[in-house]
Amino acid sequence: MYSIVLGQPCEFAIHSSGADGAFLDLFYDKSQMLVIQFNDITMDEADSFREADIYCTLLTKDNAIRLVWIFKQGDETAFELDTEFDARLIPTEELTLTELSTEETRITLTIVLVDTKDTVVKGLRYLTIPPELSRALIDATEKQLMTKDSDQPVQHIWAQYSVSELASMDKAWRLGL
Repeated sequence: MYSIVLGQPCEFAIHSSGADGAFLDLFYDKSQMLVIQFNDITMDEADSFREADIYCTLLTKDNAIRLVWIFKQGDETAFELDTEFDARLIPTEELTLTELSTEETRITLTIVLVDTKDTVVKGLRYLTIPPELSRALIDATEKQLMTKDSDQPVQHIWAQYSVSELASMDKAWRLGL
């Protein structure tokens, strides 16, 4: 497994409330990025981010999409977080769905770890989403784009579960290089 290690602190332009969490930027102007933000990240936490195996669970119901991100070191879960995704919020002229031209085509994903204390990038990973999950995510996004109904009732139901419970609701795919 390869990781990119930044030699110099690098500021990351985010508008953050300072709260811990993540946001997902998919299909927006050809960007596929997961930004994870925590306050006052330690060296051990940054190392854990860079060395962990990363898994993703895709949850869909009606037109709602939620992804659960699981970072594991061996059999131990280092941390888990979840992100909602709604492609309908992306301006149509900037929406670019990844074309999956073959059965093995994958979506690439950049994952950035940012310390909200000083907006410095503490970790950066570049991975691929497995073909089966890539296809399922594109299919769910296309379905979501065909409806104007609100997904808030479903998102509200999912919010009642812990991230660990959400992670166990469906298959978790391992992300790769």
